[in-house]
Amino acid sequence: RAIDGLGRGEMGIFGARPGGGKSAFALQYGLHNAEQGVPVLMLNAEMSEFEIGRRLVMRYVGGEETTWDEDAVLLPSGCCQHCRC
Repeated sequence: RAIDGLGRGEMGIFGARPGGGKSAFALQYGLHNAEQGVPVLMLNAEMSEFEIGRRLVMRYVGGEETTWDEDAVLLPSGCCQHCRC
């Protein structure tokens, strides 16, 4: 069954069993809305700021985290070839 999303002033709560993709779904949903200019607040009692940040980086850089150092080609700006800085 499809939902129409959240309206102004509404709050969404996602629930599922452990490993069911709650955090991944919430992060994707939040990023999509943030890219549309909608203010987003993500609260997660199971993941640290570092873990959430790592998932954000992985979304834009892609690949496996273990290959980031191996694949990085530094540009004059100090940015790697993978991001869109």
